[in-house]
Amino acid sequence: RQLEETSKWIGFGVPRVLVVNPVLMSPSDVYKILWESFGFSESDGERAPFVVRVMNQTASRCAYCEISAKCHGCSLDPSDKKIPLQLSDRFLLCLDWTPEYKHKAEFESDENEQKEEIVQQEEIEKYTLEECFHLFCKEEDLSEENHWYCNVCKEFVGATKKMGIWRLPKIMIVQLKRFPKSTLREKLRSLILFPFFLDLSPFVANPLFSSPSQCHYDLYAVLNHHGESTNVGHYTAFVENE
Repeated sequence: RQLEETSKWIGFGVPRVLVVNPVLMSPSDVYKILWESFGFSESDGERAPFVVRVMNQTASRCAYCEISAKCHGCSLDPSDKKIPLQLSDRFLLCLDWTPEYKHKAEFESDENEQKEEIVQQEEIEKYTLEECFHLFCKEEDLSEENHWYCNVCKEFVGATKKMGIWRLPKIMIVQLKRFPKSTLREKLRSLILFPFFLDLSPFVANPLFSSPSQCHYDLYAVLNHHGESTNVGHYTAFVENE
């Protein structure tokens, strides 16, 4: 938000989704996460170019104060390192930006993000959704540090593992794994191509599953995440309009 000449707070920019754990985080941690998510560096100064305020679900008034107080939102202290945060799932965190940083926050951050996504899409690998299912159901050797424990001989032995689909739902939601084993912060940016028609019959392992029509799916919606890690960013969706 920014305070206009009419003394009204005006919202601007694209909403961002941030993970805030009120049990393990302090107000100071919240400012640090926001600072990093907008790409600010130490050269921008030690003082944050915004004030974080706690609002109600509709961001129309303070979450703590009574309506009669006409409070625009009690602010979090960036120097406060006390845990836990006094927040609930019914609160929103609103950022009040200083005028000199409004342009940077609204345009520069999103513009750089879009340019970087375009460059990366030209370099990253592309896979179809069918290829993802093939990799998921591919036979895997369990050897070396990934031995399988045998309940008969009571020892860890080499073995093979193969995944398969036993039952299929009426409506299927496919969630892509977007982080490597080493870290949850780094996002995998491989481009996945979704078909309008998907046949999952080659991946069904249940021999009693004898209805091919139940293996056919029509694409209804796609949800996209925009951001550099799994902790921050925002979402856009494409949904069929019937």
